[in-house]
Amino acid sequence: MSHVTKVKTNLKDGAILRKALKKLGYHIEEYDLTQSRSAKAPEFVARKGKVSIGFKGSGENPSVYEMLADWEAVREKREDVIHAIYQVYSQEKIMDLARVKGYSLMKNSMNQKGQIEMVLRKVG
Repeated sequence: MSHVTKVKTNLKDGAILRKALKKLGYHIEEYDLTQSRSAKAPEFVARKGKVSIGFKGSGENPSVYEMLADWEAVREKREDVIHAIYQVYSQEKIMDLARVKGYSLMKNSMNQKGQIEMVLRKVG
């Protein structure tokens, strides 16, 4: 039996979210919400293997994404999947903002605690 659970997030930038998901190996399927009959329909679905996660604007705040998935069918722990998405999303968001402000990436590594360490330098 399928049971889809909604997870609220703080993810706001759809372009960065899609980029992060692709970097994690997900294939993105876009949906035309103007053609949808259901308000519950996702804006897009990220698929990797048997994992399918829908993303849509929150009913409370449409500029913030919610994740929709049958977490019982996902073999990985929900927390691990969400953590990986947040980690790559944050990294991509920092890089996007840094480029706009004239910074370039000098170092990008993961420490022993599993935290990402980035060194940026102002160009010019």
